[in-house]
Amino acid sequence: MDKAKYNPMPTFRPAWKELFWSKMRIGDPNECWEWVGHKCRKGYGVIYLWDRGASRKVQFRGHRVSYFLHYGNDPGEMLVCHKCDNPPCCNPHHLWLGTNSDNMRDAISKGRKTKFLRGEAHPWYGRSCAGELCPNARITEEQARYVISRYSAGGITQVALAREIGISQPHISEIVRGVSWSHLPRPH
Repeated sequence: MDKAKYNPMPTFRPAWKELFWSKMRIGDPNECWEWVGHKCRKGYGVIYLWDRGASRKVQFRGHRVSYFLHYGNDPGEMLVCHKCDNPPCCNPHHLWLGTNSDNMRDAISKGRKTKFLRGEAHPWYGRSCAGELCPNARITEEQARYVISRYSAGGITQVALAREIGISQPHISEIVRGVSWSHLPRPH
């Protein structure tokens, strides 16, 4: 997933604030405040505001604007995460700042995601994911050992080895460099 580039929050004029708050159904403080305006494919509210400096409309996500207007600080590169796991929710009491890792941990702890972060305890196995225990593993440990020994012996390119094993050359490169299958010994 590409890292998103976030636009800095503008100075909100009163008319913009009025427009923004009109785009959601505001309820009790503990309820989700659903965005009723335009939404992106993932269900997050979207609002376009005019950037005078760039002479163009700039897109902002509703929950990020809500966080900014309520707490007064621009989230910048931080993610604005949902406690409620409801993408159209813009209730500032349901929002918190976090990194992508924080957001993934939250998703895993709530059962919304089955993947996990490299080097972290796997939620199903209770230990670090390594080798064939990883649900994303495309090859066996035996194949990974073969890749390491065959490439270190020389006489074969990563591309040829990738064709032989049936995986991509970048994957072969990760195995050889110890980025993936890092728990396996490598010749010095």
